[in-house]
Amino acid sequence: MRVDDLHWFRHHANLAITQAATVAAVLAAVRLSGAWPCDVSCQGGAAYSQIAGVSVTALGGGLAALIALLSWWQRRRPRASNVLSLALGLLGGGCLWFLFLSWQLHLRCAFCLIFHAVALCAVLAGWRWASPWRWLPLGFLIIHFAFTWRIEPERAQPPTVNVPVHSVDSEAAMLTARIEANRRLGAADAPVVIEEVLDLRCTHCAATHAQLLRALAEDLNAGRVAVVVRQALLMREPITTDLARWAATASGSSATDYQLLIETVLGTRLNNVAAYRQRFGALLPDSADQAVKTAVETVLESDRRWFAANGFTGAVPFIVLRRGAQIVTRFERDVTAAAIVDAVHALSP
Repeated sequence: MRVDDLHWFRHHANLAITQAATVAAVLAAVRLSGAWPCDVSCQGGAAYSQIAGVSVTALGGGLAALIALLSWWQRRRPRASNVLSLALGLLGGGCLWFLFLSWQLHLRCAFCLIFHAVALCAVLAGWRWASPWRWLPLGFLIIHFAFTWRIEPERAQPPTVNVPVHSVDSEAAMLTARIEANRRLGAADAPVVIEEVLDLRCTHCAATHAQLLRALAEDLNAGRVAVVVRQALLMREPITTDLARWAATASGSSATDYQLLIETVLGTRLNNVAAYRQRFGALLPDSADQAVKTAVETVLESDRRWFAANGFTGAVPFIVLRRGAQIVTRFERDVTAAAIVDAVHALSP
């Protein structure tokens, strides 16, 4: 290859790396700003969204930004430095691992696919100039063992063994019944019941729930349909238990407090309990009353048993459609409000 050809190749490879890595860094920033939600957590992949408390999107975006800066800085060098080669290899190996994860867990996320595609374009552009292929296996293995050697989907919390749900005193039993009643929208004797399991951090759950209530407003007011909302309790996401406790406590106060909490908090993904308290304050109620605490834990245990009985595995939204005591159908993960409404109307007399 002639010298001019080598210069042309190096220039265009460097330009492609810089541009692709810059786009990947910008995509990550958009995702972290909340403007482009990621659907992986809603589909049972939440356990793979952070490493040591740091968002994998932030790590990938930061690495992409470093690659863009190094590539531009080294644009006149005949070969990329070992640092740039390593960074490209780690980014490429990480992207390949997350694509492997998506295939294993049947996850579908537009943001993730586009980010990985753009990042891999940067890796491929530097295949000869930077030789990132030397480090691809290292990037893959680092991500793999940062999580676990074994890929598993998120799971719903199982019922607690040998704990009777109704072994509570009379005051706690009354509060338990109130919590259950206030989680229900619509008439108590509605012939068709929609039972939803939502993760309060899930943006897809928020959109589906809001669309569903708007579409069924007339049926709810007429007493033809009722909607019961439960919060997902996930094994590897302990914050879901805190959110469910807050929701149950609000429901024990009134149906209005419960619906206000659901409408306000649903669809927000914050990192920890402190962040939720800081943002929502008094909307997240706590109670020192032992009867309230007992009732809340009783409801959560009842929900765990409901999950086990109805086949909820951890992917949200999960919806069971009943006519009387009979289960008509179940919806999971990629459900749309239109599909649920059609199923409800098909049951209407």
